[in-house]
Amino acid sequence: MVYKLHNMRTVLLLLFVGSSSILFAQKGVLTLQGRVENQKVRIPNVVIEVYKDNELFLTDSTERNGVYKVDLDLGSVYNVSFKKKGYVRKSIAVVGQSEKIEQGRYFFQLDIELFRLDQEGLDHSVLPPAAMLYLVDDKTGFAYDKRYVKWISGEYRDLDD
Repeated sequence: MVYKLHNMRTVLLLLFVGSSSILFAQKGVLTLQGRVENQKVRIPNVVIEVYKDNELFLTDSTERNGVYKVDLDLGSVYNVSFKKKGYVRKSIAVVGQSEKIEQGRYFFQLDIELFRLDQEGLDHSVLPPAAMLYLVDDKTGFAYDKRYVKWISGEYRDLDD
């Protein structure tokens, strides 16, 4: 009887330890941080909306000094949008999925330039995301798609012409 009770305790302990390690196992996280500016002047109280897999996940805002920081769990696709009355909304795409890795802690500095609505020659009817970030591997971490940024920078520059 004592032997069976001891085995039962061992089994229960193993189940508890196994299930708690699953519950407390952490997936990877990307901390996206930076500042929001217009012509080198930081913009306070910019609303930040984070959509995770096409559903609103988080709403936050920049500090008084225009600085922001958001944590994004790996394993999802995000659209991070920056908006404030009087400015053109700008968004970035973050692909936090990779077949290679879904664990680890990553940091990416991303400063955002918002255009004012009264800026001459600006057609803001349809603007694609300003940048596209993706997870490269566990050593490199996140990078931005340089070809996409080069293309979109040209598109934004052409708005001034």
